[in-house]
Amino acid sequence: MLVASNYDKQQNPAWYYNLKANPRCSTVFRGQRHDMEAYEAEGDERQRLWELDVSVYPPRNHYAQRAGDRRIPVMVLRPAPCRPADMPR
Repeated sequence: MLVASNYDKQQNPAWYYNLKANPRCSTVFRGQRHDMEAYEAEGDERQRLWELDVSVYPPRNHYAQRAGDRRIPVMVLRPAPCRPADMPR
């Protein structure tokens, strides 16, 4: 999960627009690269993830208040499906 809070600014961070335009991305965890695909959480899923994030990082609620009318997006990363070009030879 990625929260596009951009601290208390009234615009989303640039990486949010990059993921919206091209949801394929990669992460590195413990030295291993993972191909991922991003989507924006909506509805109950977004609310559940937002509450989880705030429980871990309470200042995020202050960011939301200072962001004005902007609803802070919550992005979810999931393993990307393999493309033929990604297959080992």
